[in-house]
Amino acid sequence: MAAGVAGDEAAKQNFYTFDLAKAGALLAESGVTNLEFDYLANPVNDQTNGFGQIYQSDLAKIGVKMNIKNFDGATWADMVSGRKFFGIYMGSGTYFNLSPSTAFTNGKAFNPDLNNSAYKSDKYVQLVTTGATETDRIEWTAHESPWYTNTWFA
Repeated sequence: MAAGVAGDEAAKQNFYTFDLAKAGALLAESGVTNLEFDYLANPVNDQTNGFGQIYQSDLAKIGVKMNIKNFDGATWADMVSGRKFFGIYMGSGTYFNLSPSTAFTNGKAFNPDLNNSAYKSDKYVQLVTTGATETDRIEWTAHESPWYTNTWFA
């Protein structure tokens, strides 16, 4: 995070570290083997394919196989919106320049009620609702969930 930007706190810099060895150890500890999934690159953003190649390379180092799938826009949209894929997809969004909750309420990627992964959680709904209705920026960081403080403001 750039110095002077809201949420710039030295204590939170590098809160999460990139540690492939630890990730591999956690997978082994959990008993996960032969993990394989698809990555749907965004057809309107060439950078998502490059990102996918980097991610694929890192995952291969810990024994995870990620298959990069490229589709035309209509096919990609149908697969993502229809939940016709096994894995993850990369999408584009320009919502984070608005209220931090906008990305969670305006798009299907993170929407707690209707998201592309079919994820459901009462706590997630409560957190997004609180974020969307809280008008005091200081209160946004006061919630007990690290999801608020480490994701939105870290």
